Amino acid sequence: RAFGGDPARVTLFGESAGSIATCVLAVSPVARGLFSAAVMQSGACTGSMWGVGTAEEGNTMAARLLKKVNATSLDQLRRMPASKLEWPDPDGYGTLAYIDG
Repeated sequence: RAFGGDPARVTLFGESAGSIATCVLAVSPVARGLFSAAVMQSGACTGSMWGVGTAEEGNTMAARLLKKVNATSLDQLRRMPASKLEWPDPDGYGTLAYIDG
C-alpha cells in the first residue's frame, strides 16, 4: 500500500540464489497467501545441490556438521564464530531447504 500497489497482486522475484529462495517460498505452506505470483531467474529449484530435502536428510546433514566442527548442540553452533562454520565441508552440504514439519 505504501507504494500504491495492489496487495492482492504481489509478485515475488529472485535471481540466482534469490531464485532458489523464491522457489522454496513458492512451495512453502508457511508463505501461502503472501504473494500471488513468483518469477525465478537463473536459479534452479531442483538438482543435486539445490532443492528440497526430507527431514531425515536434514538430520543427517546436521549430524555431519556437528561432528565436523566438534559440537554437540545447536547452542554450541550459535556461539561459534562464523569463520568456523563458513566452509566446514565444502563437498558435502549443498543448499537445500529441509521439510521438517
